[in-house]
Amino acid sequence: MTLSIASEDPTTPAALALIDGCDQALYAVYPPAKCAAPSPQVLANADTTFLVARQDGTAVGCVAVVAGPDRAVMNRLFATPETRGQGVGQALVAAAEQTAAAQGYDALHLKTGALLDAAVALYRRQGYVPCPPFGGGDPDLLYFTKAVTPSP
Repeated sequence: MTLSIASEDPTTPAALALIDGCDQALYAVYPPAKCAAPSPQVLANADTTFLVARQDGTAVGCVAVVAGPDRAVMNRLFATPETRGQGVGQALVAAAEQTAAAQGYDALHLKTGALLDAAVALYRRQGYVPCPPFGGGDPDLLYFTKAVTPSP
């Protein structure tokens, strides 16, 4: 199977299905009021790169890189349940890191739910380390960062 990752519009049917899957995975662990992930409309702006992973043409995962004035933030990482354990999440994290580096950032930041064990384990395996809270801080979230090498 061939995996490709490319920037796509987060408001297309395939992207919306992935974002809905991400929401459903969050709602399985947290009440909706505790889930503050950006909507597809918020992701569809010039400061966000929305990446979709496709396996043999089928959308199987996504991640967003939000470019801010002082940091790049990874958000909305999701792999479909049937592709978990096949490297889709790792590939999306690597693509997000490359995107942040290409935009001139020297680090990629993220926040994730403390109860999302698989996500936390993935980030740690990929070299992310805890960092101080950003974006208001939330005691139910864990904050991570990883250095990336900016592209010339």
